[in-house]
Amino acid sequence: MPQTSPPPVNATSKTAKFRNCLQILLWSIAFILVGTQIYGYSRYKIFPSNPIFLINSLPSSFFLKTTLTGHTDFVYSVIISPDGKSLFSGSFDNNIKIWNLESGKLETTLGEHKDSVISLAISRDGKTLVSGSADKTINIWNLEIGELESTLKGHSEMVTAVTISPNEKTLVSGSVDKTIKIWNLSTHKLEKTLTGHTSYISSVVISPDGKYLISGGWDNTIKIWDLQTRQLQTTLTGHTGSVLTIAISKDGKTLVSGSADNTIKIWDLQTQQLKATLTGHTNPIFSIKISPDGKTLVSGSADNTIKVWDFSTQQLQKTLLGHTDYVLSLAISPDGKTLVSGSQDNTLKILRMP
Repeated sequence: MPQTSPPPVNATSKTAKFRNCLQILLWSIAFILVGTQIYGYSRYKIFPSNPIFLINSLPSSFFLKTTLTGHTDFVYSVIISPDGKSLFSGSFDNNIKIWNLESGKLETTLGEHKDSVISLAISRDGKTLVSGSADKTINIWNLEIGELESTLKGHSEMVTAVTISPNEKTLVSGSVDKTIKIWNLSTHKLEKTLTGHTSYISSVVISPDGKYLISGGWDNTIKIWDLQTRQLQTTLTGHTGSVLTIAISKDGKTLVSGSADNTIKIWDLQTQQLKATLTGHTNPIFSIKISPDGKTLVSGSADNTIKVWDFSTQQLQKTLLGHTDYVLSLAISPDGKTLVSGSQDNTLKILRMP
């Protein structure tokens, strides 16, 4: 019998079918992406206290990754380790909790303070954690072994602010006793007590070059000190309410302050002049952070919101909802991709930044 051969294949027809299938696949993916975003946004508008976004890899917006529960009282301070792996939270429940920033899992709890933990700071090498408390003490923790190394006593009222110098040699603390104390971080000895504020100290930061100490107080002022001579250089005035939080840009040129007068002020540190006043919050601002790239400013307030500002234009970009009580503390990861907030609702929220 004669052999039969298969019918010839039409290459053009085969390519066309492949293209049609590919187009259908791409359109299906597009519909899924758009549909899930619509669902996520709708849920967010209906349930702002528990938003959920199913697509969390798009570069144009903030997305809630997880909400951390475990503290039984206000979360007043949050910081992120220099390697971006660990999150530290201090609470009015007297405890410090250490979390895995990526997974959100609780790793350990440090519980040596006898009253509220109000302020936290970490050294650049990530080996030392410092905590200030309403029990009037400062605890120094060795993070390599996870143990308390030393307890500093000297303030006569609660310790509201702590910071570590860039060279890791100096610890600075501020207190309700209206003083700022400078400690040797290696010997744990008190070196100097600074006076000048006429009310509580709320915040202390050190410039990136280690030359200046800047403090904010309930006397509505910001004071700039020479950290080498320990002398007051100047006092910035302009707020009409207590200065509750301050932050300095990575290049050391700009200072930002948040106040009980519901405003944020931006100062030029070189000229020591006021550059801009940001309005938008309807209640006191408790925390301010500047992104590592210097492009974004975030602020947390007693109006239960986080506001995101363009740092160069000073324009409000968006308002983040979700907390059901005051936003007391903020932290941004070293890579600028993660924002963490601590609240009076006893929770922390981890958000992915655009």
